[in-house]
Amino acid sequence: MRERSLLLIHPTDEAYGADRSLARLAIGLRDRGWRVRILLSDDGQPGWLTERAREVGIPVSRGPLAPARRRYLTLSGLPTYLLRLMKARRWIHREVKSMEPSIVLINTSALLVGGLIGRPRGIRVVWYVREIVVEPPLARWLFRLVPALTGDLVLTVSQAARRHLTPFGLRRSRVVAVWNAIEPRPAPAIGPRMDPPLVVFVGRLNRWKGYEVLVEAAALLAEELPDLKFAIAGEPPSGEEWRTEALREDIERLGLTDRFEVLGFVPDGGSVFERATIAVVPSVWPEPFGGVTLEAMRAGAPVIATAHGGSPEILQAGKFGVLIPPGDAFALAGAIRRLMADPALRTRLGAMGRRRVQEVFSAERSLERLDEVLTGLLSDNPRSAGEAVRLR
Repeated sequence: MRERSLLLIHPTDEAYGADRSLARLAIGLRDRGWRVRILLSDDGQPGWLTERAREVGIPVSRGPLAPARRRYLTLSGLPTYLLRLMKARRWIHREVKSMEPSIVLINTSALLVGGLIGRPRGIRVVWYVREIVVEPPLARWLFRLVPALTGDLVLTVSQAARRHLTPFGLRRSRVVAVWNAIEPRPAPAIGPRMDPPLVVFVGRLNRWKGYEVLVEAAALLAEELPDLKFAIAGEPPSGEEWRTEALREDIERLGLTDRFEVLGFVPDGGSVFERATIAVVPSVWPEPFGGVTLEAMRAGAPVIATAHGGSPEILQAGKFGVLIPPGDAFALAGAIRRLMADPALRTRLGAMGRRRVQEVFSAERSLERLDEVLTGLLSDNPRSAGEAVRLR
């Protein structure tokens, strides 16, 4: 078996779910005997992930990776983007030559350069897909097909992401779902949470997370539940800073200014959920997994989430939380109303959710699975991801 060495390629340098998951993966596999290095895109300022990697002694480099961001994928910008892809390919080849890893792991389907690097120095190429891209149509099909067609192995964060990535069963044997995980945290008190009660949303302020649906639901509940408060924690993606002001304007227009806290980015999202009477994950497009759902469950907050993507897997089709149709403010208001009327149900769902996170979504369990799959890929010459798993 070849040396267990891993070059991780990641497009962002922030402190959101995918960044934190990558840090856990890198540290966990390093501690299990893997030699690990991280490559990050240099199209932004050094941030949390660079600082975290250096803090724990994992080598990290920043350079041209040409992530497929919306601002690059325009008709006028396409020629420049293709040149960026070629530059990214050359840089990755130089890094591979320097490190000589046994596996290159591309930590998102948005790094299309992963489909161009081939197998320099006999490496294995692994994709770890953490998104379900819905639109635009061209991007949806590119991000679905490139990993399965070019990787020796594809990991996804949920069965929903696996099904999305393999339309018509295309190369499904190469694709393995490995659920994300979450670090343990001291248990908060479970029971009556806030006075007044608080409904919490944590996540990016982008077009598919559904924070606007929460504002609409709050307006529907304003007269019936006059003491109910709401908090939205998160900031927009780069280039969409207008979303924060638009959110504040919507809240003011609906007469809800005294009901909402707009917190911006909060480094410790778990601390916000520990204040929550109810947590909501109202994504209008499918969540590929739902890391914030795990954070809320870990904090003992009952969760309302939309019934698509990875959320039904986490909540086990509604056993550990409430599922609603996507984009339906009336359904969200109804679910909040139901939980507010039943404190015993809130307490039961909170306790069950926290226990499920501890038993099923532990970081150690996820790392063990990843170690097993990646080691299996090096143990022999498996023809499929399924064989890679069985070799261990």
